Amino acid sequence: MRHICRLICSFFVILMIVPTFLTGCDFEKKPPLDTDIDTETEADTEIMISDLLLIGEGAPSYTIVRPDILTDVETTAVSLIAKHFQKSGHKATVTTDWKGNEVSEYEIVVGDTTRDESDSGIDLDSCGLVEGEYLIKVSGKRVYIAGGTPQDTLTATKYFLSKFWGYDESTNDIKANTEVIIPQDYEYAFQRSFHISSVKIGNKALEEFRITWDANLDTSYAKKAAEKLQDFFSMNAGFKVRMDEKNELDSPAIRLMNSSNGENGMFSATIQNGDLVLATDIDDGFELGINRFLGEYFSKDGEIKLENSLQYQSNLLSTVSYMDFGAKGDGRTDDLKAIIATHDYANKYGLPVKAGEGKKFYIGVCDKGAVIKTSTDFTGADIIIDDRDVPMNRRKVAIFTVAPDKAPYELNALKQLSIGQTNIGMTLPEDSVIVLTEAGTKRYIRKGYNADNDGVDQNEVIVVDKNGNISETTPVIWDYTNITSALVTPIDSQTLTIKGGRFTTIVSNYVEITGYYKRGFLIQRSNVMVEGVSHYTENEGKDGAPYQSFMDILDCANVTLKDCLFTPHRTYYWNKNGVRTSVGTYDISPVRVANLTMKNCKQTIDILDQSYWGIICTNFCKNILLDGCKLSRIDAHQGVHDVTVRNSELGWLGIDITGSGTLYVEGSTLHGRSLIKLRDDYGSTWHGDVIIKNCIWAPNRGQNLTDPYYSIIGGTNLQEHDFGYHSYMPTNITIENLTIDDSKGTST
Repeated sequence: MRHICRLICSFFVILMIVPTFLTGCDFEKKPPLDTDIDTETEADTEIMISDLLLIGEGAPSYTIVRPDILTDVETTAVSLIAKHFQKSGHKATVTTDWKGNEVSEYEIVVGDTTRDESDSGIDLDSCGLVEGEYLIKVSGKRVYIAGGTPQDTLTATKYFLSKFWGYDESTNDIKANTEVIIPQDYEYAFQRSFHISSVKIGNKALEEFRITWDANLDTSYAKKAAEKLQDFFSMNAGFKVRMDEKNELDSPAIRLMNSSNGENGMFSATIQNGDLVLATDIDDGFELGINRFLGEYFSKDGEIKLENSLQYQSNLLSTVSYMDFGAKGDGRTDDLKAIIATHDYANKYGLPVKAGEGKKFYIGVCDKGAVIKTSTDFTGADIIIDDRDVPMNRRKVAIFTVAPDKAPYELNALKQLSIGQTNIGMTLPEDSVIVLTEAGTKRYIRKGYNADNDGVDQNEVIVVDKNGNISETTPVIWDYTNITSALVTPIDSQTLTIKGGRFTTIVSNYVEITGYYKRGFLIQRSNVMVEGVSHYTENEGKDGAPYQSFMDILDCANVTLKDCLFTPHRTYYWNKNGVRTSVGTYDISPVRVANLTMKNCKQTIDILDQSYWGIICTNFCKNILLDGCKLSRIDAHQGVHDVTVRNSELGWLGIDITGSGTLYVEGSTLHGRSLIKLRDDYGSTWHGDVIIKNCIWAPNRGQNLTDPYYSIIGGTNLQEHDFGYHSYMPTNITIENLTIDDSKGTST
């Protein structure tokens, strides 16, 4: 924004214009401010000629004019003004600036309308309002209220109402007034400071330039790049470079060109014949190239000068970062849009992503997250996921979805399979994960206070090679006479790595019985290594919402979590079916995952602290390995086939499990009331062998033994409930070299 008649007062500007200047804004170059003071001052004197009477005896009827197409925040601004008129006993008509609507002499014009085009007293376009700035100005009998963005227009509206109506934003108090008077020549402008004081390209000021592009460029990409340049200079230098799409103006230009040097994937910036030429052979690479170029040459304060000898190049087909696509990384600005754009670009060109070392990326409420299809390194970055204001309908939006290259498809020809069958009887284009479902055949019909359904449709995951052979690690465990769905997801051959990063979830305190949150990672791709990721929580209180997971793993195979740190959530209770019931809440949730390995994974909370619930909850998984882990428990709800716990320590809940295959525990220390607990609510069943070698069992967390019964293998099944399957005791139980530490004995 520029004006030749502006008085700069601290961080704000008050401008009282005498009649000879009522011809528009005509802003000149704005110097950077030397103060960070946030208090508001006004000019000591105001030129009064005649006043505008908005409220009071004899006041004319005012019309509120809004843009024909407006945003929600502009709607709020208009509504707020109308409510103030109504509260004071005056009705203000609301209309749009559509050319067919009647134009009144007495108007309050809100936002970017067309009114100023025919008003000789003001020209908002020449004011150059940028984000964070706004203007309130009287011209004739009209009051103009406008900002650099719709949010700025709302801010200007609230300032206007607080000054003349006594509006209190903190209480949203709308006061009735018997009289509201505004000086005829009143103008108030809020001005920002900018770290760039001036820009010269060659020997010409950037204000002389226009942005244009070659006719052979994709218009959508070119326009997006031009808008990126406009936004950058508006935010950092305080002026807006105009666009000239047809390249018809006789002026120096910033030219977007398709490079013809044959260097695939390069972006260049040079000065040619006085023009700044930005060139690449990748149309959608302009945004990335421009961001890098601006970061390289326009990050310092004060005057920026590009010499005629400028020769800048950047490889657009190398590692990309969130900063490359406009992320702020300040821990306050919501960076999800830039994060999504980064991964979209990386996915298209198969590029690795490095988030940005030393940066803090904030993520708030969202409708969608980023899709990851290439290896991503979060090392040195903080990612803050704020769930405090997330409504129920967005509580399960994954922030990061690790997706396969090829989309799943239905194998309609597969209709029957039997327990132990080793080949599906047909070939596949590539090795794949298949999720089998037989609707109508119910399994895992839960018993107890948490029973809230009639079981789930019979389903399981198998891994099948291209010849139709079923992997030995994922045998068929149910008979299928009528497969209603066989969802095939091709297995990506290369391992994708998610590495590093400190993730913090600011948890929701919203209490709702169906309100499970899981705004973190959703891994749906096979062959994934998650290494060195840390997850913490903040804002947990006495009550709060339960969490299904931070790391959700679904319908895939060969996933490893290595050297990761997770955080369990507090134990909360609900009144469910008339009974105070604990609410399961977890940080890791694998569902229909084959070949899941957790190696050297730990948790932030003491594994013996009963005020925190579990850490990992599994459903329908096959072949799980915990090696070198220290966690509060492993919990298998709706069946697991084959589990190995090795060189690990499991806390106050230990192993809480139901399923089949081999349960193998070696070289581990366990602290549960039972060494192995078979879940009562699913029939205390284990259809297979249990092997325990070289382990230590310290019952009741190693504390005094207060309960009458402790068991190496615990469980209850009174055969009074149909779980949807036969329940089994383990076929063979092998125990070698088990140390039971009950040295504290029974409590007295």
